[in-house]
Amino acid sequence: MIKTGMKLVVAAVAMLGMASVTLAESIISGQAGGVQIQGNTAINASAENVNTTSSGANSVATTKIGGISGGTQIQGNTTINATAKSVNTTASGSSSKACTEVGNIGDTAGCK
Repeated sequence: MIKTGMKLVVAAVAMLGMASVTLAESIISGQAGGVQIQGNTAINASAENVNTTSSGANSVATTKIGGISGGTQIQGNTTINATAKSVNTTASGSSSKACTEVGNIGDTAGCK
């Protein structure tokens, strides 16, 4: 069973109009691809004033708040409580990368 706080976070960010995404990836509350979980998982995530921007050829900016990355194996019960305020992640320039992770389990491909 997977419980997420995604609806709350997405609603808060969308309602306040604080998310800015330009050629960027903003991930809030988990990726399912290749994650193996044996046990109960609870993810409680909230975010405020999140700005993720990217400019320049092949640049990537990623923000992940409260998530489990692909390729992760978890055995047992897991609880993630993640709160982020005033987060700014910016990649600027050709082939640049910027990554911010708060309350994440596993490696995020965009952060390597």
